[in-house]
Amino acid sequence: MTTTKIRVDEKRTTYHHNNLRDAVLERAIEFIVQRDNPNFSMRELATSLGVTHAAVYRHFADKNALLDALSKKGFEALARMQKTYQAKAAEEPIEQFHALLFAYLQFARELPGYYAVMFRSRSVLENVPTHEPHNAESLKTLYDAIKACQDSGVFIKGDVARIAAYIALAPHGLACYAMQGNTSKLLGLSYIEDMPARWLAELIVQPLLAKPKSTTEMAALFA
Repeated sequence: MTTTKIRVDEKRTTYHHNNLRDAVLERAIEFIVQRDNPNFSMRELATSLGVTHAAVYRHFADKNALLDALSKKGFEALARMQKTYQAKAAEEPIEQFHALLFAYLQFARELPGYYAVMFRSRSVLENVPTHEPHNAESLKTLYDAIKACQDSGVFIKGDVARIAAYIALAPHGLACYAMQGNTSKLLGLSYIEDMPARWLAELIVQPLLAKPKSTTEMAALFA
């Protein structure tokens, strides 16, 4: 996703209406990436952009509204990445499913600021709106992929929503560990790349497979 970088020391006194809104969103993401959390004030954002405090509030009622806008923008980017990875994958249901795992991990790697707002920082502020409405498209894509695997006989039957919740745990954990620089210590992996992602995908789907790997085959994954 292409973004416009704005230097922290750059000062501007005027913006077109949409330009200021975009600039505030981009600066907020920069702060989140730098600090690994959304601990900044609206006044700090305004000062860094060289505009008045009131100008920022014309676009966002409060910080919760700003974080909600970032969450929405992030989930839109995730949905686009899902489509991109599925388009490149083979048509078999299991490969389409794996593509979603790869997309999730790549999203965390490429857009860590948005990832933090969407999945790691929701409890920082009180009364932050739920991100569920923004997540509807990407979640439906995951549900559809699971259902396709079930219909083709690859996955066992079961509640799709509960399966999706289980599936989300491993890639989320790997993404968070990788963003903290702990992945190599934990798993002996250099970073989130195609092979580690494939390795993780094969592991997490085993309880869901109609024909899971044998104990010998599973042991080989950890060799």
